Amino acid sequence: MSERVSMRRTEEVRLKLGPDMLVRLNSLAEAHGFPVATMGAVAVAEWVVSKEQNQQNQRMMLLDMSRKMSGDMAEILAQVANDPAALAEAETIAKKAKDQLSLPLDAGNA
Repeated sequence: MSERVSMRRTEEVRLKLGPDMLVRLNSLAEAHGFPVATMGAVAVAEWVVSKEQNQQNQRMMLLDMSRKMSGDMAEILAQVANDPAALAEAETIAKKAKDQLSLPLDAGNA
């Protein structure tokens, strides 16, 4: 399901961690036999993929809702589905509505 991209890491990002977090990261890296930089790169990549998937799921949900609705509301939802800034706001609204509507928003990460 997840896309695996194999490429050489050539770009650098400076990351500041608290002393305790660095100790924990070093411990995990050592336990898995990877350099700390590799563990950091994996963690960032997993986080980015997760956020992208959540956005895609929200976009699909909004588009599906827009198809089921008619008139102005469908047009508004379709616009929101294609606007990354609006997706963040939609996530907040969707989380509040989740319990009321019993919609599984993020079944993959539950």
